Formats: sequence, structure tokens, C-alpha cells
Amino acid sequence: MRPDDERKSLFVPVLCLPELGGCWSINITAEGIGLVARPMRSGEGPFEGEGVDLDFPLPAGPRIRVRAVVRWRHESQPPQEGSTTSLGVRFETFEGSGQLELRRFLAEHR
Repeated sequence: MRPDDERKSLFVPVLCLPELGGCWSINITAEGIGLVARPMRSGEGPFEGEGVDLDFPLPAGPRIRVRAVVRWRHESQPPQEGSTTSLGVRFETFEGSGQLELRRFLAEHR
């Protein structure tokens, strides 16, 4: 297994479109990212199978901008205002050198 194939912890704020309030990453691989969020209202943000645009910083590095798809979404039952939502998101298309920068970060991150 290559170092950039491993899941790494990553705690950074993530801008998400469609908007998903209070969104943070929790872990990342070369293939995707785990997110947690605190939606402002029930039904906010993307759902399973929907496309999403993400923008997030790497620690002491560049911002990564990527088009992705939501693979799974879990929220408190019943969903209510201020509850926590978790998402698994798979990367599809990176902007610029984002994929290279991400792979470099994953290979060097301990």
C-alpha cells in the first residue's frame, strides 16, 4: 500500500456547494474525504449521489478545489436543526494541480 492510499486525519474547514453549514473534514485519502457538518436547517446540502464542489486548505499548503460526489450521508434521526450530519465524498475532478498537491500531502503527512 502506498502512503497516499492510507486514510489520514485532516481537521480543516470545508466550503461546500450546495451549501452545508459548519462543514469540517475529519479524514482524507487520495480518493475522497470524510466530512461532518451542522446544517442550519433540515435538508440542507447535498445528498447521496449528488455532485458537490469542495474547497479546503491543506495544512501549511495550498487550497484544494475539487468536484466530487456524495457516496453516503448520515444524519441524526429525525433530522433537526443543529444536529450533526456526516458524509463520505468521493473526488472526481480537481482544479489545477490539486490532485498532485493532495498526493504530496498524503505521502508526507504522518
